[in-house]
Amino acid sequence: MVATKGRKPLNIHMCEIVYTAVVFERIHTSKSTRETIMNFIEKGKTFKYGLQEGGLFNEFIAEIRAHNMEDPAITGKKFTEEDIKQIETDRDEIMKQVGRVADPGEPSEKTSTGLSDRAYKQIWRMCESYEKYCIETNQPGPLPLGIVKNLPPHIIK
Repeated sequence: MVATKGRKPLNIHMCEIVYTAVVFERIHTSKSTRETIMNFIEKGKTFKYGLQEGGLFNEFIAEIRAHNMEDPAITGKKFTEEDIKQIETDRDEIMKQVGRVADPGEPSEKTSTGLSDRAYKQIWRMCESYEKYCIETNQPGPLPLGIVKNLPPHIIK
């Protein structure tokens, strides 16, 4: 994904949304990360509406157009038509990638549960990407899923 200088790429925004949704799912179910992610895929509104159908992107684009919004990043500049077209391109690419996520009920020879491991791995990679982004950019706050190993103890809560 191409990012405008000083602006967090849209794919990182989407990884952040997925990460947050998975964390909240885990808080409510107290399950393992794997069980939480599988539940998120099977029942999560963020996964179905926000990612598969592009709802989160479409709402964001509509807000930008309706209010001539400024970039929430440090730049503070208004989004241009070129920025919006890039967001739409990013949306289409992410929808395409999410569309490739296997149905969690798809039979698989690779897991002991008999469920597809591809769906889990796709969401797990999004969560991993978000944790890596947070570490690389020194973002404050805990990373409760602890997917990226060997994190300093003050980062994992």
